Amino acid sequence: MGSYYQKEHRDYLRNTIVVRKGEAFNLEKETKIINPHRVESTTVNRSAFTKFDVEPRKKIIRRAEVEYKPAVDQSAYSKSFPNWNNG
Repeated sequence: MGSYYQKEHRDYLRNTIVVRKGEAFNLEKETKIINPHRVESTTVNRSAFTKFDVEPRKKIIRRAEVEYKPAVDQSAYSKSFPNWNNG
């Protein structure tokens, strides 16, 4: 007993043809035969495209300026309500 798939594809591998490496279908070679035209490399501005490498931007690290400020003796809330007694 076997599955439906096994019944349908019992002799599937017997019909397979194994081709040597040099005789196999070469896609690059076949596309040159089918379409021998060169690829257009001009851009929208009619200048030929030249390949270039994109380099990442270098980060500029700057030190923060040290500003010495006097300590604040009151909070913003206590400045808004000077007569407020907590308790």
